[in-house]
Amino acid sequence: MTLTIDISSVGQTTSPPPPDIEMSRTNSSSTAVIIDWKEKYEQLHIEHQLEVERIRQQYEHELRDKITGLYISTIIYVQSHMCLIIDIRSQLKHDYDYRVNDLRQQYEQLQLQQQHNLSLNSTMINDNSFGEQIREQLRIAKQYENDEQKTINSLLLTQQHQLIDENDNNGENLKRLVSRLHTEGTHVRNACSL
Repeated sequence: MTLTIDISSVGQTTSPPPPDIEMSRTNSSSTAVIIDWKEKYEQLHIEHQLEVERIRQQYEHELRDKITGLYISTIIYVQSHMCLIIDIRSQLKHDYDYRVNDLRQQYEQLQLQQQHNLSLNSTMINDNSFGEQIREQLRIAKQYENDEQKTINSLLLTQQHQLIDENDNNGENLKRLVSRLHTEGTHVRNACSL
């Protein structure tokens, strides 16, 4: 909407100009400056929309970067703990195998010694004490293996609970960050709309 007004009759009483026209005086001559407020409003509205979109994309990009960083750090943390668990398990397995082999060697030595003693003695002595000792040692080894497995399972369960708790904490931190970014974006949008 364009409107032109002749200001040559400045001293005369006239009604004030409509609100969509702005007048100015330069030097001593009168000129009318025509401002199309509707076009100016549309231009400012478009600029405002572009700025709001730019800010939204910036916050979206920052949020995506932070979420990606948290995800990657969580994966690295879990992988490092899994490696530690695997190392502990392999060490316990190695210790168990070593002790079982040691008990087998002792058992074989006892059998050889018993056979040697029996061959030296012409009379056969029916002594079950060696067999009972070996059975007791095997029972102790089996009990040790069960206890080690319970310890490993307990350790794995504890670490799993710790990882779950840390993931929950990371999730809460992420929710607070998203809420804060949303609030800041809303404030920026409201400030831009003013």
